[in-house]
Amino acid sequence: MSWLEQKYILLLSVRLLKFKRKSNNLYNFRCPLCGDSQRKSNKARGYLYEKDNRYIFHCHNCAVSISFENLLKQLDYRLYFEYGREKLTNRRVDPDDIWRDDKPIQFQTDDFALSELKKLKTISQLPVEHPAKKYIVERKIPTQYHALFRWCPNFMTWTNTIKPEQFKENVLCYDEGRILIPYFNKAGTFFAYQGRILHNHATRYIYIILDYDVPRVFGLNTVDITENIFVFEGPIDSCFIPNSLAAGSHLSELIKISTLDKFTICYDNEPHSIETKKKITKAIDHGFRVCIWPSSIVEKDINEMVLKRFIGYPIDYLKYVIETNTFSGMMAKAKLAAWSKT
Repeated sequence: MSWLEQKYILLLSVRLLKFKRKSNNLYNFRCPLCGDSQRKSNKARGYLYEKDNRYIFHCHNCAVSISFENLLKQLDYRLYFEYGREKLTNRRVDPDDIWRDDKPIQFQTDDFALSELKKLKTISQLPVEHPAKKYIVERKIPTQYHALFRWCPNFMTWTNTIKPEQFKENVLCYDEGRILIPYFNKAGTFFAYQGRILHNHATRYIYIILDYDVPRVFGLNTVDITENIFVFEGPIDSCFIPNSLAAGSHLSELIKISTLDKFTICYDNEPHSIETKKKITKAIDHGFRVCIWPSSIVEKDINEMVLKRFIGYPIDYLKYVIETNTFSGMMAKAKLAAWSKT
């Protein structure tokens, strides 16, 4: 079944930093479990290699060795679900049909990328019956972001206009529209974006980087670094709480922005997730303050809390919940241990 694992390695590759195919059965990228080197962003010590018709992941930094199937389960559960379903049906798809050639990329200028971005309609410009408009409105995303988020009818094709050969020609037949969430730095430079699909699909998010020198963080253009900063995993959750950023799992990027004491890390409310617990533990070990959600809250993330629990409540109340459940050091670890048993 290595052909099937190879297919899903390539599907997962859009989320793996410094991903390269070294040979037919060997892939290299930055370890997504330990984060690889915190000092050298070019270090890539995670490897996937074939053994006995199966792929094994090994990191030469943290020394973890697990099957690709377990790695996929930890990194993208939806993609893991798709993998399991296809494994049962044994439906073969040639991995070369989705492979992106590993060729040097000629980047367009920042001005060109921004001009192409401005050609896309913002969510606020879409008619009320448009699926993307309905999606944003139904999730109660604050209206100021309706003028920031855009609709990209052909995401892969559009991406290739500003980042040539990001997607190979024979995968463009799978192209479809996505909500485009642009990332800007403090100077207003367009340096990255996320494409979010509307329906429930394994590859719901695709993250494209245009400038690797800028911290991979959403909200840099609006955050006030003199105030307390709330940090979430995804851009949409960060929209609800004032002075927030979205950094995914890239905590090391935050120290390029401000000092540790300014940040409160707010991961999803998933007490039974081993991966979430690892991420919170890592944040605590690095000296960050973390939000440990109270047991009275069962919703998974901020957006879900706004939709189901705090309907009609002012956002300041949700901010108060975070602030009164924020801990650091040994107290944070004790609270984490209790939370993960709920």
